[in-house]
Amino acid sequence: LDGQRVALSDQGSSRVESGDLATRLSELLGRYTDASYVVRFGSTGAEAVEMALAHAVFERKQRVERLIRDLQQTVGARYPVEARKAVHRIEQALADSPPVVLALEGSFHGHSLAARSVLSDAKKREPFAEMSGLKAEFLSLDDDPTRTVDRAVSKHEIAVQVPSLVDGQLVPRRVLLDGVVAAIAEPVLGEGGVREVPRALLK
Repeated sequence: LDGQRVALSDQGSSRVESGDLATRLSELLGRYTDASYVVRFGSTGAEAVEMALAHAVFERKQRVERLIRDLQQTVGARYPVEARKAVHRIEQALADSPPVVLALEGSFHGHSLAARSVLSDAKKREPFAEMSGLKAEFLSLDDDPTRTVDRAVSKHEIAVQVPSLVDGQLVPRRVLLDGVVAAIAEPVLGEGGVREVPRALLK
């Protein structure tokens, strides 16, 4: 401040220690998953939730883009009208079905925009629901974990009819798009009454 120089506090700044830690964390996680990661640091839990949910929505978008690209390359070259109609059906189906996040009854994840959309407390969540574009499906800690999760995922699957080529002929194919883009859980619910979440449900 004394030198009247522009202060860079986050974006655009280079922090050697943070970079080293991010690289190390990516390497450690990569050993378990055989993948590489970009590590981002946040200052609050709500910010971490925002980043995770944004990434989940981004990943679904990438999967849909791959499906559309494949459809255009395989079917579109010979049957462009059918390919365009199928792309429109995919886009319409997604527009009619907002991304769903599985969360737990009694959960709290913060008051920022996406984090608020997965708050169990309806009074704090619903007035702002339209802003995030996310929809939450709340799971009970008391139900059978396997059936609860499977039922929620199945309930939100988005079925779309797309053409595929078999021996040069158009054949209809049913494709399931992800309705559920993420699941979020606190292993111990704090605001929900300090309850431990059953391990089977977390799994």
